[in-house]
Amino acid sequence: MTKYGLRARVLTLTIAPTLIIGLLLSAYFIHNRYEDLEQQLTVTGEAIIEPLAIASEIGLTNESRESVRRLIGFTHRQNSQYVRSIAVFDKRNQLFVTSNYHRNLDLMSVPDGDPIPTKLEISRQKDTLLLRALFVPLVVSVQVSIMKARWATSAWRWI
Repeated sequence: MTKYGLRARVLTLTIAPTLIIGLLLSAYFIHNRYEDLEQQLTVTGEAIIEPLAIASEIGLTNESRESVRRLIGFTHRQNSQYVRSIAVFDKRNQLFVTSNYHRNLDLMSVPDGDPIPTKLEISRQKDTLLLRALFVPLVVSVQVSIMKARWATSAWRWI
């Protein structure tokens, strides 16, 4: 058994609590920042989907797929850092138009047997935040990817 000197004991007793408190504070602030980013993403998704649902109504009632496609395409391009896909469904839960064709369009529709949402519906699956808004007679679904924060030169950066 080795005996540590007074200097080693003092260093251990001062550095160990400092490291523990530093690690706990770091974990708290990282978690807090992640929650803030998720909240901001939800608010941004709401700000995108609600006006889009209102603006899509005219094109859907006139059966004008091209005007709705242009509208959601423009919205998708303007918000491409947040939005992975936008889909508009009719009242029969059939796809009307989408901004990005991919395999998971069934994920964006209202599941069979579930009622069409009467207000903004937010659901989360893995790294995806799915927002559904109803504006009679359509359902607009926006699939938003969760932003990942990465530490880069002492500042938060969005990727």
